[in-house]
Amino acid sequence: MKDLLGLFESILNAAHKNILNERLLKIKRPQRMSWKPRIVDRTHWKAKEFRAFLLYFGLPCLEDLLPPNLFFNFKLFSRACFILLSDHISKRELEEARANLLTFAQGFEKLYGLNNVTYNLHVSTHYADLVQRMGPLWTYSNFIFESGNGHLLKLIRGTRSVVHEVAVKFCTLQSVQKIIALNPVSEGTLNFCSDVLGVQDSEKFTRFGDAVVTGAYSFVNVDDTEYELLQRSDVPLSAANRKVKYFHRVIRKGVVFCSRLYSENKVFDNSCVMLENNTVRMLLSTNSSSLSLTSYCVL
Repeated sequence: MKDLLGLFESILNAAHKNILNERLLKIKRPQRMSWKPRIVDRTHWKAKEFRAFLLYFGLPCLEDLLPPNLFFNFKLFSRACFILLSDHISKRELEEARANLLTFAQGFEKLYGLNNVTYNLHVSTHYADLVQRMGPLWTYSNFIFESGNGHLLKLIRGTRSVVHEVAVKFCTLQSVQKIIALNPVSEGTLNFCSDVLGVQDSEKFTRFGDAVVTGAYSFVNVDDTEYELLQRSDVPLSAANRKVKYFHRVIRKGVVFCSRLYSENKVFDNSCVMLENNTVRMLLSTNSSSLSLTSYCVL
């Protein structure tokens, strides 16, 4: 991707480069994605930034900037890598990725010249074979080891017997997580374990099963349809008092979901979700005193 981006920069004129940078800076990524979009700078970008550009941001940002034949060639490579980095890959998808990589490599020499054909380009034609034998590319990625090294370094506090200190703390953290998962524990114990594990909870939060609602809230009224839905969900709500607490953020299984209104002025956007039927929905907000039915149904 680094080599490709260099070739793109040599083709794009100054105006198109400015448009590309403007588009990158306007991107609001999900909070789970640690990389914050910034202008194209191959000398300072980290590997995860090239990865994010290849898989997510490159296609929408370059669609009308690159010549059609170059864009189509890049799309083949992006699609193939996206498939081979998935958690579940069917035989049909594997064959699609293999065909895309071969077509990408064959077209690369014609588009960019023989002098730009590198060993990495040849290796990419074998990605599908590796995945067929060993599983998705991410299962043997160096990103995992680099991240793990960062966690291990945080366990070091002293200057002596560093290896022993890391081993003891690592085993302790693993044991605490298993104890929490296998045994019913009190709220106080959970808070203590969160401190031990370095998990920081928001100052204002409320737990509902495996979910946590956090941040400030407001009271809003529900209409008849919303009232009926809440009753079906065993939410304690009387006919006389139809007010509920309305939160803009919820955390479930480590994933943060935010309403559209909350995300508007943030650098990230967690308001888009994909449901089990593969339809995409947006977590809406309402400025009125009544809760949005669409918002409730999605949540």
